[in-house]
Order: sequence, then C-alpha cells, then structure tokens
Amino acid sequence: MAYQERGGALELKALVQDRGLCTGCGACAALCPYIYAVLEKVAVIYPCGLGEGSCYRVCPRTPTDLAELDGAVFGKERADHVLGEHSGIYFSRAKDGGVGGRGQYGGTVTALLSFLLARGKIDAALAVRGSGAALPEPVVASTKEDLLACAGSKYSASPGLSLLSRAVREGRRNLAVVGRPCQVTALRKIQRLAKEQSSPRLPLPGGGV
Repeated sequence: MAYQERGGALELKALVQDRGLCTGCGACAALCPYIYAVLEKVAVIYPCGLGEGSCYRVCPRTPTDLAELDGAVFGKERADHVLGEHSGIYFSRAKDGGVGGRGQYGGTVTALLSFLLARGKIDAALAVRGSGAALPEPVVASTKEDLLACAGSKYSASPGLSLLSRAVREGRRNLAVVGRPCQVTALRKIQRLAKEQSSPRLPLPGGGV
C-alpha cells in the first residue's frame, strides 16, 4: 500500500504500525481515545471509522513535508535541516551538584527545566521517569523533585506525548517537552493542527479534524 497524504486510524495502523515503523512517540494516543500507549507499544484498539483523523496527521512516520511544516509553525524554513534553529552549540554542566550528579551528561536539561519552572516560565514539563530495571514511564513533571526523578538518559521508546492532552486538560498552558526527534516532529504537527483549527488550545481527544 502506498503512502498517502491523509488517512484515519486504519490507514495509520496499516501504513505505520503494521509495518514496524512506529517510533512509539505517543502523539496519536494523546489525540485519540481508540489508540492506547502501554509501556513501549502504541496500538489502535478499535477502528473509529473516520476516513481522516488527527492521529494520522500528527504521526511523524506519515508523509511529512518538513519545509511546509516549518513554514506553518515558524513562518519560515529552518536554516539548518539537521539541528533546526539554534544560536550556538555549547558544552555545559549544571552548577548545582545535586542536579549535575543526577544527569547523564552534566544535568543541563534538568537544570534548564528547573530554572524555567522556578521562574514561572513553564507550568510543567513532559519528561520520562525511570531507572534501573524498571521500564521508563512518561510523566508530567511540575516540581523540581519530579524533574530530578526524570534526570538521565532513558534508552527506551517511551511514549511521552501520550500525556499531552491530559496536561492540557489539567490547565497546563506553558509546557516544555523533552523528546526524541520523532516526538519533536509530531509536536510540530500538533502545533500546525492547532493553528488550522484557529484554536490556542492543543487538540484534545475526540476533537477530530
């Protein structure tokens, strides 16, 4: 079956999940009550019957015109197609030993999120918690303690975006997202979808397109 520009849950299952192309980002599960994310797996559990759906449009594995996506979200195409927009590249380490010692590579991400949270720049962060033999799990981190529990790299396809709608329903409007490249692509697609719907709110389950 050839790839197509638009589709619903059945097309998403046939073209992405059944072919082993799903990255487990969790974006579709955040938008559709018929798609569930459990541990590292995401699956369509019931056909909703829609010929076109948000689940298909936000998937990072469905056809994606990155130049068009950049234009829709940022108003211009990215200058660097590998790294995206950035002002510089730096080596860094958190000055707070309690943060730096918990992180994989100096705790920079944890320190930045803690800084933003303490100053009210963000309401919470979508991140991944877990250590040792336990499988990582996505969480909505709203305190420094929550962030510290998420410190360190997780070598797992945790569906972090599956909690996006829940975070929005809880009133989180300024969210930071710690994610893999596929999750960032999915998040940009969600932002584009929200703009098309002329809504400042991110799409919620059942909203459709």
